[in-house]
Amino acid sequence: MPEGAAPVSPYVTILRRVEAALVGPGWELRGSAALLVIGLLLSTPAWERLSLIVRTTPWRVFYEKAEAPFSQPRVDEASHSGKTTFRLVVPLVAGALNLGPYGVLALQGGIGFAFLVLALRLGRRETGDRVSALFLAASLAFGYVGKAGFVDLFCWFDGWAYFFLLAALAMRGPLAVFLLASLAAWTDERAFIALGLVTVWHLLPAPGEDPRRVPQEAAAVVAAALGYVALRAGLAAAFSLYTPTEDAGLSVLAQQFPLLGLAAWTSLEGAWIPVLAGLWAWRDPEARVALLAGGLVTALLLVVSFGVIDMTRSGAYAFPAAFIGVRLLSGRVSREFLRATLFVAALVSLLFPDHYLQTGWQQPYLLRLVTSWL
Repeated sequence: MPEGAAPVSPYVTILRRVEAALVGPGWELRGSAALLVIGLLLSTPAWERLSLIVRTTPWRVFYEKAEAPFSQPRVDEASHSGKTTFRLVVPLVAGALNLGPYGVLALQGGIGFAFLVLALRLGRRETGDRVSALFLAASLAFGYVGKAGFVDLFCWFDGWAYFFLLAALAMRGPLAVFLLASLAAWTDERAFIALGLVTVWHLLPAPGEDPRRVPQEAAAVVAAALGYVALRAGLAAAFSLYTPTEDAGLSVLAQQFPLLGLAAWTSLEGAWIPVLAGLWAWRDPEARVALLAGGLVTALLLVVSFGVIDMTRSGAYAFPAAFIGVRLLSGRVSREFLRATLFVAALVSLLFPDHYLQTGWQQPYLLRLVTSWL
């Protein structure tokens, strides 16, 4: 440091190094790879047990579904597998491509990486800043949302639904949005509820857009939701299909009441910060309808997640609210304020241990190795 120069804060040093690392083409791939490596070092999937996991009941039920998509799962109705009656996308893909468990997980990993790349691109489009985009993606990558494509070895397939939801946010054009929204809903019912947030996103003008324009993409999301409801009712009637309600509902919510705060927090961790920061836009009357609508859908998702056993990953379907928060802030605050807000979000997700309210703390592999010796 030159004599007499003011000391540089660690935050400014981090910003400068991140800016330098993101210069040039391929920055999304480099950024996504870095986020993936850091995330997996902090919470490593149980890959060492994979040969045993793929022989468990969830995988058996999954391949029965791939062979007979319109059949009722033959399994304990209180289990996760018992509620996969209408979750058709991944079984159909596996059946069409003749994929075994390792092929399904490899494809899921590719989708998980594509999620990180797309999060960076969408963040850059919304903020006009690569650094802010990286911090936004990091806030998701270091929590369950960004890791779902890698840590899920048990046929949950949330990572697929998260990717379809994010792509439905990012895409322009009603046909593409309709297809992606439909894929999300047919991957998991919780994604169907999250389509409300995708609709709010497309109704909310991006910085520089005409606020009077009614985008066709929002209508496409609504059409996808209505089509899902109608087709699901038709399949239920034609093939006598239903989704069991055991281990779900108000009784489960009452049992888990002491855990609701932790459940809400672990669903998004630091990514809640841009959601809450977006409330600042309430000062703008034009943003209030979007805030109210987004808040209602997010609250509904949380209530639904509280009524099932796997609360963390269910609540994580609210992640589009983080992008809505960023869109509300962009153009209303300075680049420096937005960077600082998203830096805090990324830092909080990095420092908070990944704890899923079903499976517990997702430990790093080295720590699991050490504890196994003790």
